[in-house]
Amino acid sequence: DYRKTTGVSIVKILRGNRKINIPDAGERLYPYDRVIVAGSDEDIQRLIRSIAESRSAEAGKEMPECRIELSQYVVEAASAFIGKTLAELNIQKKTECMIVGIERNEEPKKIFAGFTLAEGDTLLLAGEKEKLDVFEQNMGIPVNSV
Repeated sequence: DYRKTTGVSIVKILRGNRKINIPDAGERLYPYDRVIVAGSDEDIQRLIRSIAESRSAEAGKEMPECRIELSQYVVEAASAFIGKTLAELNIQKKTECMIVGIERNEEPKKIFAGFTLAEGDTLLLAGEKEKLDVFEQNMGIPVNSV
């Protein structure tokens, strides 16, 4: 709550084409919001310092490395995937990997929850290397990684 920490009241929030007049304390601020505030010169200076400190603290944080890779997997004859829909397998939730492509008989197929996998289908998955490794260990056999 900016009023408690700085003494400044937010009078209006401009969010794209929307105007939020006299927002309540529960209204969140989002990137690119523009705000109209009311307060004494000291209060407004305190708000400016608070924003600068917040930005400085964020800038000092290191972003964790997140490298997404692509791998292909073939649905083998003995695979438990055969006859199951993508919804039933729920690969994204279980592995944090995303199916970005499916080929059957070297033809790209549309990805949808009701798609039923068959022997020989090729799945193209995107995910962090560690997550793809978990998928490989628990759910499939890789053809290659890109």
